[in-house]
Amino acid sequence: MTLEKKSKILVTGGAGMIGSNLVKKLVEKEYDVFVADNLWRGKREYLLSNKGLLIIPEQNFFEVDLRNFENCLQVTKGMDLVIHLADIVAGINYVFSNENTVYRSNILINTN
Repeated sequence: MTLEKKSKILVTGGAGMIGSNLVKKLVEKEYDVFVADNLWRGKREYLLSNKGLLIIPEQNFFEVDLRNFENCLQVTKGMDLVIHLADIVAGINYVFSNENTVYRSNILINTN
């Protein structure tokens, strides 16, 4: 698939460590980058570079819970490409203490 400059690309989990680095690379390549993140582990500060903001938060940032199907429909509307990195991740102790919640959340996010 070939994308034109200014193609609309949504990065789910884009305020996380890996997602924000991908956002930076996509912005450098002059794509119109959007981020969907619930900020559970991601941080808005990750969307900064030494040149300032990577995206315009008011226009290109969606603080949403992707476990909700309607939210997924809303943030993907009009996008040329979605790069899905969103996932519930946490320390091993948290995961094993909350297995059902973590697994159910990740299944919903990935299914939606």
